[in-house]
Amino acid sequence: STQSTWVEKTASTFSRQREDQRALSKYSAQPANATEGLTQAYSALANGLKSAAAAIMGIPTVAETGRSGYVKASMQAVPIVLLNPVIGVTEAVSKTLWGIRNAVDPQHKIESDRLYKRR
Repeated sequence: STQSTWVEKTASTFSRQREDQRALSKYSAQPANATEGLTQAYSALANGLKSAAAAIMGIPTVAETGRSGYVKASMQAVPIVLLNPVIGVTEAVSKTLWGIRNAVDPQHKIESDRLYKRR
């Protein structure tokens, strides 16, 4: 059915994104200064919002699945729609703060680059 296809597609996309992120340390791409921090923050926030929008756009219509299928698919999308923007905001705040910290203490950035895996 269209509904199960949507759920499987969303789950597999999320799983692939998580696997890609696991290959690196979350500390590996720290911003060097506040400007880089804000740039990475904007990107993180945009990704969170795009992910939520994609989940909304991926919900099958009532015509495709009927009322009960539409309601079920909508309910399954609620966590994605609510949590991904929040994740984007928290990541944006952390990138901004990392950028500020690394601008104030450049030696910390040098040590972090040495310690953490990069692509």
